Amino acid sequence: MIKLNFEDISLISEDVKEPDYINLKFVRSEFFSDAYDYHPLKNGTTISYSLPRILTDGDALELAEFTKAVDSAAATAGAGNIVIMILLSQVINKVWNLINLLQFFVFFPTWLLNFPDKALAVMKSIKYVAFQEFIPQGWLVDLIKGD
Repeated sequence: MIKLNFEDISLISEDVKEPDYINLKFVRSEFFSDAYDYHPLKNGTTISYSLPRILTDGDALELAEFTKAVDSAAATAGAGNIVIMILLSQVINKVWNLINLLQFFVFFPTWLLNFPDKALAVMKSIKYVAFQEFIPQGWLVDLIKGD
């Protein structure tokens, strides 16, 4: 069994150019083994992992400019936005937790651990859906490359 906890906000970088970090604690770890020596992990083992950076420098710059524009527009809107922000804060928190969970499921199979076959199959299926690999894209790539 694995316990995921997204409450330590210090692991989430404030700068979109910096990677986020995740700590994973194995509560019942008999199903997982170390990829180097194949020994089972001890109960209570914690692994820290840096999630790969998702945004390029150009995307980060665009996001920063968009955030400035939204901030200035929100400042002019006044107190009405504050009420909406209070009402939606819990929803936004839940969405952020879902994003963190999706990052975990997508990148967890890349860690140096050996997984049970069924667990690895489930993780690969989640990654397949998360990256929308079921949508044919070859024609678009060929169009962009000019082939």
